Amino acid sequence: RHQDFFGLGNALPNALHHKDYEMIRDMGANFIRTAHYPQDPEVYRICDELGLLVWSEVPVINDVTASEAYHEVSLKMQREQILQFFNHPSVIMWGHMNEIFIRLVFNNKMTEPEKEAKIKTS
Repeated sequence: RHQDFFGLGNALPNALHHKDYEMIRDMGANFIRTAHYPQDPEVYRICDELGLLVWSEVPVINDVTASEAYHEVSLKMQREQILQFFNHPSVIMWGHMNEIFIRLVFNNKMTEPEKEAKIKTS
C-alpha cells in the first residue's frame, strides 16, 4: 500500500490511513504489504485493530550494491524497524529489499554475465 492522495505528501492525517485500511478490509483483503519506506506507527495500530495481516518492508529498493557498508546499513534499518514494531500482532513478515532486481532487468548497458554476477553478489 502506497499512500497516494493528490496534493498531499507522505505525512498523512491518521484519518486517511484509517480510511485506506478500512477500504482494503471492506473489499475482502486481509493481508497488506507496506510500501518500502517507513510507515506511520498509526498504520500498524490500525492493522492490529482491523485484523489485517502485515508484511512490513524495510526502506531499501532497486539499486543494491555489493558493498559491505550497504549491507550493514540495510540490516541496521531492518533491526531498527523490528525493534520499533515487533509488538504489533498484525505484523507477520519482515521484508528486506523488495524490488531489488528491477533496475538490473532494464539496464541495457550491462551484459548478461554482468547482470548474473551482480545478482549473485547482491
